[in-house]
Amino acid sequence: MHILLERTLKNASGYFQNFLIHEYKEKGIIHRVDGKVKLFSSLLFVLLAVSTFELKKLLFLLFSILIVSVVLGLSLKSIIKRVWLFTTFSFIVVLPFLFSDISYPFAFAIRVLISLISIQMLVMSTSFYEICSALKALKVPDAFVKPL
Repeated sequence: MHILLERTLKNASGYFQNFLIHEYKEKGIIHRVDGKVKLFSSLLFVLLAVSTFELKKLLFLLFSILIVSVVLGLSLKSIIKRVWLFTTFSFIVVLPFLFSDISYPFAFAIRVLISLISIQMLVMSTSFYEICSALKALKVPDAFVKPL
């Protein structure tokens, strides 16, 4: 029994480590964009996603961000592999709301999906150093930017 638990924890740990690791098999157009622009764009997509519950707007945002990621040379397969678990979990958590509003769980899960894809696009295309530099340039306090 403990072997199964150990193996499950090891797999979960690997999944969560993979979520925040960037990998560059080949550098595309997005890797040449300034870190501040990528950070601002990611935050913009997240803010747009969490500011509405209208399915039409959310689906437009979802398709827009997917098209942008493909055009900029990021692997859609890698992105989906990184975000599917959190999106599924968020859908399951709000599933009881299905009885009061049929569209709420779907809208919520799409909002989470858009936000996670946006974050993954940033992580997959920008080094940690670039993200920290962009945060410094945007006047984020040093306590949030400097490593421990």
